[in-house]
Amino acid sequence: MFKKFKKMIVPLLITFLLFSIVVMGAPTYVNIGPTTDFEGDVGVPSGSGYYIEDVLFSTLGLIDISTLSMTDGNFIVGDGTNWIVESGSTARTSLGIDLSLYYLKTEIDTLLADYTPKSLFDAYTILYADTDNTPAALSIVPSRIMGRAATGGIAALDKAAVLEIINVEDGADVTDVANVTTALGSINANALADITSPGANIEDAVTKKHTQNTDTQFDFYNALSSDHDWSGDKDTQPVGESVVFGDLLYPDWTAGEWLKADADLAAKMPGLRIALESKTDGQTCLMLVKGYIRDDSAFEFTASMVYANVTPGTMSSTAPSAGGQQLQRVGVAKSADILFFDPSIDVGEIKP
Repeated sequence: MFKKFKKMIVPLLITFLLFSIVVMGAPTYVNIGPTTDFEGDVGVPSGSGYYIEDVLFSTLGLIDISTLSMTDGNFIVGDGTNWIVESGSTARTSLGIDLSLYYLKTEIDTLLADYTPKSLFDAYTILYADTDNTPAALSIVPSRIMGRAATGGIAALDKAAVLEIINVEDGADVTDVANVTTALGSINANALADITSPGANIEDAVTKKHTQNTDTQFDFYNALSSDHDWSGDKDTQPVGESVVFGDLLYPDWTAGEWLKADADLAAKMPGLRIALESKTDGQTCLMLVKGYIRDDSAFEFTASMVYANVTPGTMSSTAPSAGGQQLQRVGVAKSADILFFDPSIDVGEIKP
């Protein structure tokens, strides 16, 4: 049965193939050898193809390409169905090109256009701006001074330009006071040293008088008009315990700090500073080395001579008198609450 069917179907298939060739036409191909020289139409119908060295090339896609615009800058790409043209960012996207570096380079190139090249600089070149505010390199030749004349911008000024600016004639003796003052714009020579008032004497400015009409004396005293005023030499040192204004202090060599002096103990003498502020252990304290100090509450002097006291940190017009106590003069009372502090470094011990 199968053999009989086979004999029937094969002739039918052959007949159908021949009929389709007659009706639709057979595919047309042209075989072109490697040395074939041709131009223009090679006689291949649309939708057909040709062979080069027995390799088939179809003309189906070329039909789409032939209709595309040949504008400069176009790229031919496939869109999945046909051939199309793209340009600019669309083409770059299709091609998968990363534009971040391109834009970065463009921005850098733009910025660099406003910079002055490093190659223009050496040890004799500075950066300045032209009169139109454009940065530029300015080379300074020997014996020139940078400046700006009455007109124009910054420039390397020669001798003539500098003399014109300072108003000195070429060859003038600038060691003469008259010429110097002319060069400085007719400034009075004494005014160069003026500190507090017009026309002050140069001698006064140089010697810096400490008191009226005296160059050789220093007055520690200023009117102490209110409580806790002071006047004199000062020092700043750390303290090893809490102190307040008016406390007499001695140096603790081992700790490197200052503590309250105590006339009861030789190890806590002599008193060489007075605290000028309240501080706690480890803090830095302002101290009086020598001078006047006023304390309306802590000072109660009754005589001229003032001594370190047996109460830590205090001073008194009554000298210690008990055996083993330390005797040190620390100053002279100006009044009951004002002391001229001038401590002695010598300390005596009272015998029992």
